[in-house]
Amino acid sequence: MIKVGDKVYHVYNGNIKGIVRELHATKSHYHLDAGSSSGTVYALLEVKGSSQLVRAPLGDLMRDD
Repeated sequence: MIKVGDKVYHVYNGNIKGIVRELHATKSHYHLDAGSSSGTVYALLEVKGSSQLVRAPLGDLMRDD
C-alpha cells in the first residue's frame, strides 16, 4: 500500500519519479445498471529533482525502493 512520504514512480511514464505528498479520494460520476462504480484515489507527487507537482491515479504508481 502506498502512503504519504513513500518514494514512487509512474508505471506508464518512467520520467515521473518522486515522493507522495498527499492522497485524495474522488467520488464516481458514473452510474451503472448494476449499481454505482467506485471512486478513484489520486496521489499528489513532488517530482524528484524539481519542485513540480503531478497528480496521478494511485493504480498507476509503484513503490520505488
